[in-house]
Amino acid sequence: MAIPRTLVLLRVPPSQEKCPTMQITITIPDEIAQQFTLRAAQLNIPLETLITESLLQLTQLPDDPDDTPKEVVLASLQRALEDVQAGRVIPIEELWDGIDV
Repeated sequence: MAIPRTLVLLRVPPSQEKCPTMQITITIPDEIAQQFTLRAAQLNIPLETLITESLLQLTQLPDDPDDTPKEVVLASLQRALEDVQAGRVIPIEELWDGIDV
C-alpha cells in the first residue's frame, strides 16, 4: 500500500492574484500524486497550477442547456417592446381563451 503524499499549494496563478488566497493542504495516495506529477510535466506547467486549475474546473458549473442565451432574451424583449409601442397586443382577458386549466 502506498503511503499518502501531502501537497501544500501556496501559489496562485497570476490571473487570479486579485482574488483572496488561501493555503490548502491535501493528502493523496502516492499513485494519484504520480499521475498529477506526470500530467503537469506533460503540460509543462507547475504541479500547483495543474491542481489549482483542476479544482477550479470542478467548481465551475457547466452551462445549462435549457438556459436561453442573454442575446436571445434581449432581442425578444426588444421585439416585445416594439409590438407594444405599435399596438400589437392581446388583451389579457383573451390570453386564456381556448386553454383549459
